[in-house]
Amino acid sequence: MADQSGFEEYTGFTEPEVRQLCQRFNMDFEMAKSWYDGYVLTGFQHIYNPKSVVEAMRRHKFSNYWTSTETYEALKIYMDLDFDGLRPEITKLLGGGRAKVNIRSFQNDMQNFRVKDDVLTLLIHLGYLGYDSQTEEAFIPNKEIIGEFENAMSVGGWEAVMDVLKASEKLLADTLHGDAASVARGLDSAHQEAASILAYNDENSLSCAIEKLEKPL
Repeated sequence: MADQSGFEEYTGFTEPEVRQLCQRFNMDFEMAKSWYDGYVLTGFQHIYNPKSVVEAMRRHKFSNYWTSTETYEALKIYMDLDFDGLRPEITKLLGGGRAKVNIRSFQNDMQNFRVKDDVLTLLIHLGYLGYDSQTEEAFIPNKEIIGEFENAMSVGGWEAVMDVLKASEKLLADTLHGDAASVARGLDSAHQEAASILAYNDENSLSCAIEKLEKPL
């Protein structure tokens, strides 16, 4: 997953292949892209999870198929190894950010971890994270994998992050439905948490409140 050499086009479906499959099975390509795209390889910038794409076409429904082959507890074990700031990094990844990773420190040992980069590199090898070799950054590739991270966080230890995710999702839904009162309450709640009494009316404080709610989206 980190260095595919000459095999990258065979590690999954390429974007033209998925387009053809969506046309053949009358499925929405943009939805398929949202659910299963995201693995950035050197020559092929869009590689799709083949297991999930096949199941989606066969069942005519977008859902979590690849991640259902293993329980989320396996992911949670690695997420809870909070080496030198691993937890904040995962929180940033869930917000759509990227994390710089040194993949060369990993020795293909799934038991002994020395630093945060070892855990992130393992998650890249397992497919839970995508990896951009040009920038040496890891990221969560698609909607299917985001759902798996959220499942792993729901069983304890990540309550604060889950609260922010839920608040962000509610703010988005209220905005799309034009519910101005609910949007105002959501922003006010985030504003109360993000700003001190002295800086409550400061423009930067409101900006931080909005950012607090938008990040997980």
